[in-house]
This record gives sequence, structure tokens and C-alpha cells, in this order.
Amino acid sequence: MIKKIEPKFACDIARGKIKIRERDKFDEYILSLPEDVYWVILKRYKKERSDKQNRYFHGVVIPLATQFLYEAGLLPYEDLEMGKQLLKSMFLKEYEFTFEGKVFAKTKETRTLKTDQMEEFLEAVRRYFREEHNFKIPEPNEVDWNNYPQEAHF
Repeated sequence: MIKKIEPKFACDIARGKIKIRERDKFDEYILSLPEDVYWVILKRYKKERSDKQNRYFHGVVIPLATQFLYEAGLLPYEDLEMGKQLLKSMFLKEYEFTFEGKVFAKTKETRTLKTDQMEEFLEAVRRYFREEHNFKIPEPNEVDWNNYPQEAHF
């Protein structure tokens, strides 16, 4: 089943009034709709994962975890995408399913995590490596960024 994509528009509420940001885009979307009855749902804004968290995950956590797992013989080859998928299947699993006798995991995408959820995920990964493998993945403020790829810089 393909999920229908519904746009979202940011707004500010002050003194009982609503002000829609990017009003021109909102109006353009409204004009594209057929005449009918619609729901308007207001949800409090929650900040999504930060750029710093994203760069730390991709520039520090994934490379260190992948290298460790490969050197420990737990990954067949050193591949960053494989390391990323393994971390997601360990810590962001929504459910498992079987297809043709093989088990697959449906995982959350890190891009859908809010800032606090992303930090919980990163802490779970650091704790796992520290407690299960006696391997420390540094906290963001403990990293000498000169030792990591340019995209890892904050």
C-alpha cells in the first residue's frame, strides 16, 4: 500500500491568531485541491534531528562502528552502508517479517527522528559498543575532527 503524501505547512500562533509561514505555497496548494470538506490538524512543532547529529552519525559513529565490526570479524567486509543498516536494524527496528524463508527488518529512517530521539539512538549505539565490546565511540564533544572526513565537521 503506497502511503499518500500530504504536505505540511508551518504556522505561528500568537494572541489567538494563526499566521501561516510561506503563505504563497500554502495558497498554491489550496488552489490545487478540489472543492470538498477537509480537516485542518494543528500539531506542536518538534525540532527534527540536527545537522550536527546527522554529521556526527555519518562522519563518526558509522565509520568507527563499521571499522570495529569488520576488524572483529562481525561484518564480511568494511562497507559503511552495511554498517549503517546493521546499526539501524539493531536499534531502530519497527518490526520483522519473513519473505521466502529469510527474515527482514523494517527500520525507522534516522531522518524521521526528532532531536531527542536521535540522541537516544546515538546513546544506545555508544552504550552497546561500550558495554558489549569494550569499544568507545566518542561523544561529539570528545572528537578531534581533524581525524575525520571533511563532512564530519560541525
